[in-house]
Amino acid sequence: EVTAYKKALESYKAAIYVLSEAEASASVDDFDDDQVVGRNGDKRMNKDENDSERQKKTREQAKTSDELHQMREAKITVELHLADTLTCLGYCHDAKLDEYEKALMAYRESLSLYIRHVGRFHRMVSNALHNMGAIHVELQQWKEAATCYRQCLAIVKRKEEQERSEWVHTGRNAEEIVEGDQLSKSFTSSMNEDIAATLQCLGNSLAELGEYDA
Repeated sequence: EVTAYKKALESYKAAIYVLSEAEASASVDDFDDDQVVGRNGDKRMNKDENDSERQKKTREQAKTSDELHQMREAKITVELHLADTLTCLGYCHDAKLDEYEKALMAYRESLSLYIRHVGRFHRMVSNALHNMGAIHVELQQWKEAATCYRQCLAIVKRKEEQERSEWVHTGRNAEEIVEGDQLSKSFTSSMNEDIAATLQCLGNSLAELGEYDA
């Protein structure tokens, strides 16, 4: 299973390299086109030829811009798949092989990718931090574990507050309000479980540090 994930990582990293090279090449071509348009504008061409040339270059630049956008979107998608695979690999090193240092490296790399593409307050980021906290516990690195759990807890609480605020403003009629309330209760229950679990992990880590009043 670990071998399969490692092969997937190699494939994703190869795809990211190809996309990065293509993006760099397209960006250079786009810059060169800008220079050509500027030089041609200085020539004493008649008005029709000059306008035709500029229109052509504008169309080419628009096409290049679309291609660049597609490449960047594809790269983001691949990097998120890479982050998911790193998470799975980290789990294998952790739960199945007891290779905690390798697990921690995988979780750290996935955390970096998640933060880059989905932001610091996304659920995937809190999950990665919780996983890292668990590894630090296995390594008896209580201070690092507590730091991870604190960061995870802050994200989960922030998410819970945002979702609660959104539920308050949903529902335009009685049926929607009832349905929304049911969904809100389900979500709140799940979120409360996450908060409770993280608080317990944080409390255990602080106890190991002798910080009983923290």
